[in-house]
Amino acid sequence: MRKRSVQLTVGVSSVPDFSIVAGLASMNVPRNGANSTTLTLTSRNGFSGNVALSVIAPFAFLGVAGGVSPLFLASNGSNSTLLAVSGSNNVTALGTYYVTVTGTSGRVSRSVQITVNVVKALVGGGGVESLGLDSYAFNSGTNVTLFVRNRGTVSVSLVTYYVKDSSGDQYANTAWIGPTISPGSVAQVNVPIGTSCGSSCTLYGTAFTFAAGYSYTIEFVTARSNQFVFTVVR
Repeated sequence: MRKRSVQLTVGVSSVPDFSIVAGLASMNVPRNGANSTTLTLTSRNGFSGNVALSVIAPFAFLGVAGGVSPLFLASNGSNSTLLAVSGSNNVTALGTYYVTVTGTSGRVSRSVQITVNVVKALVGGGGVESLGLDSYAFNSGTNVTLFVRNRGTVSVSLVTYYVKDSSGDQYANTAWIGPTISPGSVAQVNVPIGTSCGSSCTLYGTAFTFAAGYSYTIEFVTARSNQFVFTVVR
């Protein structure tokens, strides 16, 4: 009996998908204070569309406030929002809690779990850190100035910044000494990247500049490890 064979080429196409990552997978929250983390969603295999975010948390013990939802993801791009978690002196016991954030778009669903360690209350109440963006101005292709308003109840010291483009490329300046902003005040915060930042910045991915018509996310980290993310468009 003779055998015959034929070679077939099978192509496996990747299914459009996205990932969701928390900037702080584990955070400390004082009983009378708050902390926050940045949620970053990244398109995979050409995924494009709106992603709705939902949170499962022990709401009887923790206060959870989300940022923007839904988040729009461009094909092979990324987008971020903020998740804030607070504790109460009256009902929040010291210990470890878990918060699960789920992103859903059609049949695609992805989740990330955040560990929340509730610690002793801050002396003097601790206050609340809150920042808002009044306006911004691009000085060049490698430099932008943000006018940041302190909307909280305590002074905020900025110690780190990250700048990310729509492809997920990122400049990080973790040795930065930024301004301290008093409650109710507005500070001019200069953010250089690329050649304007020099050796102070670390590049992850491909080098980029601020190009006309494109958006960028700028994340500030405070001395209390709170994170605030703003979007700028040139």
